Amino acid sequence: LEHLKTFMVDENHLKTLPKTFGSLSRLETFDASNNTLDVLPESFGGLSNLQVLNLCSNKLSCLPESFGELPKLEEVDLSGNNLSFLTKNLKSSHCLRKFYVDNNVLKELPTWVRHLSSIEELSLRDNKLMNQPLSEAFPACSGQTLRLLDMSGNFVTGLPTSLGQLVKLESLHLGSAIGELERRHFQNGNWLCVLPEKFGRLELLKTLHLDENQLTHLPESFGDLCSLEFLDVGQNWLKELPESFCNLGNLQFCQLSKNHLSLLPSNFGRLSSLVDLRMDNNMLAELPESFGALTQLRTLDLFCNELTEVPNMLTSLTSLTRLDMDKNQFNLPQELIPNIVYKP
Repeated sequence: LEHLKTFMVDENHLKTLPKTFGSLSRLETFDASNNTLDVLPESFGGLSNLQVLNLCSNKLSCLPESFGELPKLEEVDLSGNNLSFLTKNLKSSHCLRKFYVDNNVLKELPTWVRHLSSIEELSLRDNKLMNQPLSEAFPACSGQTLRLLDMSGNFVTGLPTSLGQLVKLESLHLGSAIGELERRHFQNGNWLCVLPEKFGRLELLKTLHLDENQLTHLPESFGDLCSLEFLDVGQNWLKELPESFCNLGNLQFCQLSKNHLSLLPSNFGRLSSLVDLRMDNNMLAELPESFGALTQLRTLDLFCNELTEVPNMLTSLTSLTRLDMDKNQFNLPQELIPNIVYKP
């Protein structure tokens, strides 16, 4: 099979590969996902033309050192294994475009990660990464190519101060790796307390997950995220939002649930693209007058806040199909509290 270029053997019961597997020197695509492989042969590094590799959902606990000798890798999926470390070196670091290593037990990243000059998608979701796993050099090297970065469900406490250099980034996930309906009251996200001051330089960012961290404030530059459409910053320690927050003119979905917000910026109504706004389980005692300008809102969740009066400006929100204002401080019979369960 010396001329073999594509080998698909996914969803079988493979436990091992032949010791001579690395002699398939013309192999370009290899998919052995959803098997029971627990080790790769040392000859694996001989696959000198391998570009696309999928080994997700196996039982690998380590990689052979020869793995680092693979020179042409462009797409690699190692998700759903039991890897506690990656190879010390990787000759493909300059050409690797997509790298997925979700759902493993990585505690740190090798130094070659800072040299991913062609990377477009990097997913490290649901590992055991601690402290600041990405070096200060990473954004400068990957900033012109990286579009997706996922480090959700780890133990990350810090981000590079130079993170704003990831100027092509469109999706950033630093929150929980568990679906919202499956979550409990324990921490599933990361342990971030602050964001870099120049976070707002991520001007192409459209999707941002920061849920289930320990953020106490957002940087003033946050409002410079002019492309942001989806924001989840639920279950943090936010007491207020920066005035610049109201500059997020493209924001459509905003999750602010389970924080400590007692007041919104006076210009909150400038968020004219908002369709879905969730602020349940905060400490809001009033809404700003500008709130009535949010005429595109279809979902508004104010459950469990400190409102004592039904805000007059709610009558302007004629597009609402779901409204929850239960568990506030209204001195009203339940039937007089305005709620819309669902209006098609």
